[in-house]
Amino acid sequence: MQAGWSRELGIVVEELIPEHQLRMVSVVVGDDVITLHYRISPALPARDPDTGRPPWLTWDWHGVDDLGNDYEPWGGAYGTSEDGLTTLGDLTLQPAPPPAARHLYVHLAPFRHDEGDLGSAQVGIPLPGG
Repeated sequence: MQAGWSRELGIVVEELIPEHQLRMVSVVVGDDVITLHYRISPALPARDPDTGRPPWLTWDWHGVDDLGNDYEPWGGAYGTSEDGLTTLGDLTLQPAPPPAARHLYVHLAPFRHDEGDLGSAQVGIPLPGG
């Protein structure tokens, strides 16, 4: 796969985070990583409202492609958008996919510190391979 490849996604995941919508905005493939950019509406609190500790939400994520290759978490971050209406974030997986990979399936499992495990979802991400 060519480094620097990116694609707009617009994939919506409803009801994974109660009272919020998760939208996978884009995917970017670098030399050795895959970065997924997302948006959550309405915005998540920057800190846990009861304890004041960040983060209010954390993620468990991993991926597998249509060839059976595994992708491990390699970091992530999120913050409130400038207008304060949404949360913008990214999740990174490693390694970069091989040229023949056509689909990446990402397992997302958010965890809220005040409610625990929120469930999980699998998102299919198209890749240019094949």
